[in-house]
Amino acid sequence: MLPWQIIGLTDGDGSFSISLVKTKSRLLVVPRYVMVAAKSSENHKMLMNIKSLGIGFITTFKLIYLYYVVGLHNGLIIKEYFKNYPLMTYKLVYFNLWSNVLDIIKKRGAFY
Repeated sequence: MLPWQIIGLTDGDGSFSISLVKTKSRLLVVPRYVMVAAKSSENHKMLMNIKSLGIGFITTFKLIYLYYVVGLHNGLIIKEYFKNYPLMTYKLVYFNLWSNVLDIIKKRGAFY
């Protein structure tokens, strides 16, 4: 899959988020990158091509596919990808905020 295709798909149907997960001993900060696509054989093939980058997993929910990349290590791979191939819509603002949180997590070293 070409970089501009992943950029376009992310600009349209991708998201960057941070979740807080409380355990008995600490609070985990979990970064996520998610791409959503309607269930179809073409979309499944497309997401499998993206998954061939070596990270993430594909799951289904009702009538959609979800491609998930979770965790700091994988998030840093996504961050590097979009630093090399920048997003072209306002989603770049959300990506930059998400990247800043990744940097904080990496610096503190005590989170997921």
